[in-house]
Amino acid sequence: MTTRRQVLHGLILSLSGAAALSTFQGAAARPLQAVKSGAPAFYSADELALVTCLADAIIPRTDTPGAIDVGVPAYMDHLYLTWASAPTQGAHHAELAAIAGHLERFGAPRTSGDTKSRLKALTDLDAAAFAYGTDASGLGGYRAVKSLIATVYYLSEPGATQELQYELVPGRWIASAPIGDIGRTWAQ
Repeated sequence: MTTRRQVLHGLILSLSGAAALSTFQGAAARPLQAVKSGAPAFYSADELALVTCLADAIIPRTDTPGAIDVGVPAYMDHLYLTWASAPTQGAHHAELAAIAGHLERFGAPRTSGDTKSRLKALTDLDAAAFAYGTDASGLGGYRAVKSLIATVYYLSEPGATQELQYELVPGRWIASAPIGDIGRTWAQ
């Protein structure tokens, strides 16, 4: 059985992407080890704690793996270290500092302390950032980070195969169905 990772590796090689492939060698193991050891390469310890808190609150573990389980903070750390330009890296650090400030204004403690008050502050921040009809321009950084967390999660194998559902051919196949039984056809 061919996995999605094997198909992507084959596609990269077939498109003469050997240079791009070498960038990814060992990328799956290194970020996860960095987060487990508590030694991020791009984030400071406080930023990693914030991203971890955000990822866990945005996509918690349920009957499927959560964002922490698939290593979202580690992959974000790795992506910003290896792919982002210096201005993008600086902007992301500023976004995280702004999010930390917003969370403090909504009542979250600076240290990890009380999980319930941090979750309440994050819920209030999320409601303010996505409130319809309000000017949430100061909260655009939070919306961007939340979107990135969701994107990284759903691009992971557990996010794409366990959380999402995919039906290759929706409905049932009727090889020789009378057109009168089907009615109008579907556009594709």
